[in-house]
Amino acid sequence: MWREIRYLIAKDLKLDFRQRYAIFATLLYAVSTTYLSYFIFRETSLNRLSWVALYWIITIFSALSSATRSFSAESQNRFWYYAQLVRPSSMILAKMIYNSILLVIIGVFTYGLFTFLLGNPIIDNLQMLVVVIIGTVGFSTTLTLLSAISAKTNNNTVLIAVLSIPLMLPLTILLVRASHVASLGMNWGENTYLIFLLLFSSLTGILSFILYPQIWRE
Repeated sequence: MWREIRYLIAKDLKLDFRQRYAIFATLLYAVSTTYLSYFIFRETSLNRLSWVALYWIITIFSALSSATRSFSAESQNRFWYYAQLVRPSSMILAKMIYNSILLVIIGVFTYGLFTFLLGNPIIDNLQMLVVVIIGTVGFSTTLTLLSAISAKTNNNTVLIAVLSIPLMLPLTILLVRASHVASLGMNWGENTYLIFLLLFSSLTGILSFILYPQIWRE
């Protein structure tokens, strides 16, 4: 299985390298929205909670524009071809791992951009970066499955928008609260939201792994 996953990740990496505009478009979105936020709030100081909320709003939409294209580039004939070569579990794991790496890079990049343009009110940056990594992995596991469902409905982007709201809302609430605790510089043991974030990300990953073979067979 891991050999199949390695080859599938290498395949996605090559495709994204050939079509670099997709990744650059996501990074450009993060840059433009962050600069717009800086332009609006440059004469006022954002409090910690507002800074955190604004950061996650931009990161969420960057994740949506990036992860939801996981399966949109795959044609139905290509799915049949993959079905002869790899197992569905290998396919979904490869997509989740690749998207997780990509979204972690986007999340950290946006965090650095926010720090450069809007300042950084976060006291415990290491704890905040851990929250960013766990949160972007949670986005990846959720949005990868939604992208697979969308691909089976002729890439219906409306379906992703409708399904993503109830699935990502609890994750977003946990992220904002965990980030706010990190911004106050509290001890790691006091940030119980980190445990819930780990559980949520693990649960969505397990559900995606279990449900995707059923989607694959349709």
